[in-house]
Amino acid sequence: MGIAGTNDEGLMAFAARQNLRLLIWAGLFAISGAGFLLQRQIGVALATDPSVIDLVATLTSFLSLAGASFSIRCPQCKLSLVWHAVTHQGIGEWLAWLLHVKVCPRCGYQCRHHDAS
Repeated sequence: MGIAGTNDEGLMAFAARQNLRLLIWAGLFAISGAGFLLQRQIGVALATDPSVIDLVATLTSFLSLAGASFSIRCPQCKLSLVWHAVTHQGIGEWLAWLLHVKVCPRCGYQCRHHDAS
């Protein structure tokens, strides 16, 4: 792909040690999705206005996305790789860079296979 400091393992190598946090954020995101899809049913079950369920689902989705983005960090210098990608890469390039990054752009940390176990 020609992106400096990247390879095919990329983000998963950096995120391997942070799987539990990522699973928690993904679970919260899934719960917020259920809130969007089932807002009326949940509202009836909880005797609450569906707009309240929609608001809670919206806030939960933003919280889970922000939490997940800040959970993916360099193990050495703690650089938030998602935030770095969004602020330093182009609009159409940040996701590709993030999915393929192998070397931390701040400290040069190189995640190897045996580091991720």
